[in-house]
Amino acid sequence: MTTSRPQNPFLRHGGKILLAVLVAGIAGHTYVETPGIAPFTWAFKWLLGPLIVTAILIVFLQKELLLRKFKSWPLVLFMMLAFLAACMACGAGYANIANTWVSQPKQVMISGEVIAKEDSQGPFGTSKKIRIKNASTGDISTLTVSQDEFLRLNPGDLYRRTMTEGLLGFPFAPRGH
Repeated sequence: MTTSRPQNPFLRHGGKILLAVLVAGIAGHTYVETPGIAPFTWAFKWLLGPLIVTAILIVFLQKELLLRKFKSWPLVLFMMLAFLAACMACGAGYANIANTWVSQPKQVMISGEVIAKEDSQGPFGTSKKIRIKNASTGDISTLTVSQDEFLRLNPGDLYRRTMTEGLLGFPFAPRGH
């Protein structure tokens, strides 16, 4: 008589857990507006190293299982890179959430001359963006704006918006405000 050992719940439900983590991370991108790519820069700076180490450890510790499942090393490496890309995108979403929920009450003014408008179609709908150039620093930022603001603003106009500086050091505003 053979008895089966109880399987580790994480292994049995790991795909569902990973999907929930990915969805929550992606939701963090729709939660707030930030100037430029600040959450991605934060995720790249603080998460890339630990994620690479984690991915290498997973491949090293589970190499037989991975080779059996994916049949070749190039496919295993591709899956590792896909894992890293997904984790970086989700990490930026989680950075948005952390930056927002544990924010400082410090208000910052985002202002500059509108230098370009971009109307782009993405996987989740149309995105209305403007590029502004800060007069005092010369920095160029890309901001997502509402449909009304997008139609009202033209290159050469002055754009001003108050945002809150978050715990991670980049400004944010609730989406749609």
